[in-house]
Amino acid sequence: MSSQTSVRLRALRDELLGIPAYPWSGIAAWTAKAQPLIDSQLSDHKDRFDVVTKMPQFPLYPRAMSRSGRDLNQGLRQKEQAARVQTAEAAKAKIVAFLDGLLDVLGSGEETPTQVEAVLVDLFEGFHRAARQLTKRQRGRDAFEIKDEYDAQDLLHSLLRIWFEDVRPEEYTPSYGGGSKRMDFLLKRERVVIEVKMTRDGLDDKTVSQELIIDIDSYKAHQDCSTLFCFVYDPDDRLKNPRGIESDLSREEAGYMVRVFIRPS
Repeated sequence: MSSQTSVRLRALRDELLGIPAYPWSGIAAWTAKAQPLIDSQLSDHKDRFDVVTKMPQFPLYPRAMSRSGRDLNQGLRQKEQAARVQTAEAAKAKIVAFLDGLLDVLGSGEETPTQVEAVLVDLFEGFHRAARQLTKRQRGRDAFEIKDEYDAQDLLHSLLRIWFEDVRPEEYTPSYGGGSKRMDFLLKRERVVIEVKMTRDGLDDKTVSQELIIDIDSYKAHQDCSTLFCFVYDPDDRLKNPRGIESDLSREEAGYMVRVFIRPS
């Protein structure tokens, strides 16, 4: 199951929390909005979703009138209203509990390394388009230009937040060569580390390769890193042989996988 599904489901859950349980029309409208996601991405849970979102049976108290036509039901109506609200709140709580359980299932390890890689590859492939778009802002707003590695990290951090809930920047690795090295991003639940670089004057093919080799050896010792993604942003095509660097440094060994992506080269 994709991280996008989890993100959308959590957003629907949070929206539901803000909807009054009674009258039930608000919950019914929310159910109609959530139904397409359940049907398309969570079809195995559709039957249970239909059950928990069904409108509850609201209590209806008997009415009484005096011989003169005076309404004798004021207190009774108040009790009935309170009972209806209580019934609706209980039904809403069951929906929330169902969604919480579903989110636990989605976040318990169902997402495979292949799915995580697919998400990250999409982000790396689209990174340059996103960066260029930010230089063309509307209504005279100042452009956001990717001038250095820190700018590239900020943009990628924002994009990662769309797909992953737990993104930890600037985690430290165990001691390497006499000191600790600071990784750019750790996706702890997925056990993925992301290292970001941006080419500049003096950062040629050999230098990039040497820096990445140090990163690869260093991150291997981190207990939460089973996969390292190295993203090199090369907007000016400074590197002469990007595909060669990717091929030489990407590897897979017991308990540790390395993927190198140089884009948009």
